[in-house]
Amino acid sequence: MRLSKIEIIHFGKLSNVSFELDKNLNLFLGNNEAGKSTIVAFIKQVLFGFHLKSKKSKFFEDYFPLDHVSPMGGKLFFEDEKNKYILERLYAKGDPKKGILTVFLNGQEVPEATFFNSLKNIDDDFYTDSFIFNQDLLAEVTGLDEKQLIERIYFLGAAQSNKLLSLRDKYGDEAGKLFKPTGKKPIINQLISQIKSQKELVGQAASEYEDYQKLDQEKKDLLSELTKFQKELAKLKKKQQQLQLLQTKEKNFVEYQNLKAKYQPVEFSQENFDQIKSLDREIKVEKEQVEKLKKQIQDFDLDQNQVNTDQINGLLNEKAEFLQWQSQLNNLSQQVKRLNDEIKRLESYQPELVKLQKYNDQSLAELKTDYQRAKQESQTLQKQTNIVPMAISGLVLLIGLILVFSQQNLMIGILLILAGIGAGIYFLRPGTTSNSAQKLFEDKYPFDLNSFDLDNSLSQLVNLLSKQEELKHDQTEITKLNQAINTYISQISVALNQELRSSNEVNDALNSLHKLLEKQQNARFKQNNLKNQIIDLNLKIKTNEAQLNKLLVQAQVKSLAELDKRRQLFLEQEKIKLQLATLKNNLAGDLKELQTYRQNHELDQELSKINDQIIRQNSQVNEKQQAIADVKAKQNNLADSDAVFNSNQQLANLKAQLRQESTEYLSDLIVTNWISRSLDLASNERFPKMLSSAKEYFGLLTNGRYHDLDFEKGLTVKNKNNKKVKVQYLSRGTSEQLYFALKLAFVEQIADEISLPVLIDDAFVNFDQQRIDNIINLLELLSQKTQVIIFTQRVDLANQLNCKVIDLNQEN
Repeated sequence: MRLSKIEIIHFGKLSNVSFELDKNLNLFLGNNEAGKSTIVAFIKQVLFGFHLKSKKSKFFEDYFPLDHVSPMGGKLFFEDEKNKYILERLYAKGDPKKGILTVFLNGQEVPEATFFNSLKNIDDDFYTDSFIFNQDLLAEVTGLDEKQLIERIYFLGAAQSNKLLSLRDKYGDEAGKLFKPTGKKPIINQLISQIKSQKELVGQAASEYEDYQKLDQEKKDLLSELTKFQKELAKLKKKQQQLQLLQTKEKNFVEYQNLKAKYQPVEFSQENFDQIKSLDREIKVEKEQVEKLKKQIQDFDLDQNQVNTDQINGLLNEKAEFLQWQSQLNNLSQQVKRLNDEIKRLESYQPELVKLQKYNDQSLAELKTDYQRAKQESQTLQKQTNIVPMAISGLVLLIGLILVFSQQNLMIGILLILAGIGAGIYFLRPGTTSNSAQKLFEDKYPFDLNSFDLDNSLSQLVNLLSKQEELKHDQTEITKLNQAINTYISQISVALNQELRSSNEVNDALNSLHKLLEKQQNARFKQNNLKNQIIDLNLKIKTNEAQLNKLLVQAQVKSLAELDKRRQLFLEQEKIKLQLATLKNNLAGDLKELQTYRQNHELDQELSKINDQIIRQNSQVNEKQQAIADVKAKQNNLADSDAVFNSNQQLANLKAQLRQESTEYLSDLIVTNWISRSLDLASNERFPKMLSSAKEYFGLLTNGRYHDLDFEKGLTVKNKNNKKVKVQYLSRGTSEQLYFALKLAFVEQIADEISLPVLIDDAFVNFDQQRIDNIINLLELLSQKTQVIIFTQRVDLANQLNCKVIDLNQEN
């Protein structure tokens, strides 16, 4: 089977690479760390699984992808003359440690056993030892022996030979456990010794058994006599028990006679008694209930005396009015605040109003007349006085404008304009004139005639006085409302007997009054209910007392105390009656016999006579029992029939076991020999051929310096002088040549059964040019028989070999 292609998804430092391979000889060329060993490990781990480290497998390294991507693994493509296989093994977190293997045969997915059955189901260790060549495995050549090589050939020479080898060893071990000619511990050896000892025990038991039979007859005779004595003793004991029972019943008989004399029947009705007691208890309970109800009524009366219902109802009815007072008070308070603010604002903005408030109506009329006269005279004089100055000012202004617009004497024109404007403003300003009416007004009143507007001030005065009057009215109303509210709060405080500190507590207080009123109403309702209950209970008491008296008459007693005495007497007589019935039942059929013994006083004498007979009979029984015990003691020292039978049976068992173990021993021995012979026949031709090829290859690699191999006592080689040399004394290079010769010869011999590529990973490091030339010839010869893949950093080897070269340096 040839490897045609390698596809690596992620493995170690390699990711997403593929290599096409030649069917004979291939060479991967690369420097250190180029990935040569990684590819070798990839081929092995895709075949046999990742995480081989957990199995302590040879040639393992941790080849997780460097960047820890997922999935890890890839594909191997194999071909033979008929079929094409694809092995895809992937591993991701959570998968089994070996990864998940998928096998395709000619494009169809098949079970993995389909592929590995064609390889004889070899494991990873066998593949490493047989098909991988590297520096780490060279040292194993010193441990090779003929047995190891032959068993490897057995593995391939016969179908299921690995299982046959395990069976051969298993049956060989089992046979050794069963028998050894000179052994003592094996099972058959122990059985032979046990059978000899058991035969002696059987003869001794037969002799003792004759004496045992004689004593057995003597024991039977004694047992017959003992039985007679025991029967007689049993009769005596039975009679003794009867007399003792009568003796016991004699006391009961006396007691029976005494009780019979005391018994006097009493007329009494338990049913009538129970009815009377029940009525009496019921009457007492009803009277207690009446007293409790009266006490509750009295408590209600005390509570009601503390509450003035009319007063509370009146206060609750005034609640709506109280709330209206609060609302009015709130509105008036806001209105008073607003009026105060408006009055202050008027007085602040118009101080004349404060002065005007000091005048009465007559003074105000006089003020108005004086104001109008002064104002009228002032206006008339102002008009007359300002005409000439204003005309002169206008003329000066006009001349200035003409000079400016004509651009003649521009400076003078501007000065004339400014002078005309200034003169006009001066003559037009108020107060530039004076008259007698104005002077008189200002002397008489504290007002400036030029800035004082009397009509407006009087109008504002009316407004101010109106607001002051409204404010006074509202304050009076607030006082009245506060008095009403305080009076209402005081009444509530008295009703609750609790001082209220503010109107905010009134609502809670009214709720408390409402609850108090409801409580009182409920109390009255309950009080009436209690009174009705008392009436009903009193009626029941009278009815029950009448019924009680009627029952007492029927019982023929006058009171409950007398009835209790009669009941006590009745119970005492009933107890006696029960005792009489019990004693009579106990005495039963012995009553007449007891009367007879009681009259003649013979019971004690008869019992004493029987006791003496029992003592004598017990003595005879004990004598016979002791004699039988002595015979049994003698028999215990002899072998009885059971001992003889058991001894013979044990001897027979030992012989049967010996036959069974001997049969098993012979079966194991035959199977062991058969398996060994079968494997010898299967591998008869392989080992000599492999040894012959190994000698030929070793001679070729060493240029004839060594020509023979010997496995008799460990591995040795013969040089051209026929001198034997142990492997450990060979140079490292020669040891490696021997290693190549042996493994290549082995691979050649098993190629018909297992055809897999040989992987050579940097195994020529210690070879000189001559050895390289020799190994090239050998590899080219071997590649005609099986596929060879070389991994090396030696460029000279790549140049000399006639093969496909894959340069990993360029790939990277």
